[in-house]
Amino acid sequence: MKQAGTHLFTPRDDRTGTRPQMQVSNEDRAKIVRGPWEGTVTDLNTGRRYRVQGAPCSIPGCYCDAVIVCELS
Repeated sequence: MKQAGTHLFTPRDDRTGTRPQMQVSNEDRAKIVRGPWEGTVTDLNTGRRYRVQGAPCSIPGCYCDAVIVCELS
């Protein structure tokens, strides 16, 4: 269920081949931009924290995707 002030974030998890559906805060959403970027986000559904970064999509020259680098403890 979507909480007020949260955003859906679906980065690729190349380790599992899935796209987890995370709810992230406004603060974490502000870190997610097009192009090269890196940051830490918290999935508000589970409380788990992830290191994520910008990634290219399937369109040549486009960098609008995101990928999970690792889960943080």
